Amino acid sequence: MWDLANGFGFAALAGLIYLSVQGRQRKLQQIHKHFSYAVTIMVAAHVLILLSTDAVVINYVLPGAPLYMWAGTLALFLLIFIVLSSVPGNRKRCFNELEGFRAWHKPLSWLLIASVVYHIIGSGFYFRSVLQWCALILLLAPLLLSAKHHDRIGLRSFSPVTFLLGGSLASGLLALVLNWQTV
Repeated sequence: MWDLANGFGFAALAGLIYLSVQGRQRKLQQIHKHFSYAVTIMVAAHVLILLSTDAVVINYVLPGAPLYMWAGTLALFLLIFIVLSSVPGNRKRCFNELEGFRAWHKPLSWLLIASVVYHIIGSGFYFRSVLQWCALILLLAPLLLSAKHHDRIGLRSFSPVTFLLGGSLASGLLALVLNWQTV
């Protein structure tokens, strides 16, 4: 269950990266909104599976927890705030105008991604080989491209439902591969 839950966490990171490279393409705004809900579901699965299947995990959310776990907790709260404050009715309550929302949405999203990456790397559970580090770098690479480049390539929209199904399948495969010897 541990690896399945962490698979959901990895899928959520991939979803966050996809959300960050969408940019301001007007045609993708509804997809962006619904996709952010799908990412939130992936994060909820990550957290709930870990908390419900491993009693030791509760120690990682109490005072004295390692810094990488606090980064994960920060990421969770940032995600909740970003998603809830993006809902049109809430956005008007949290931000005086659309430009104020945009001024905060992107930097908070970057802080969210940085917190997640530190949470994953800091745990030291998954990245041990050069190939694994290269895979992580390739996953993060789109973040290094400029927003103008993202707009120019006409990023394809992906279905949030397909993301949930694909992320769940990938999480299951990760758990199966990592536990092949014990099955």
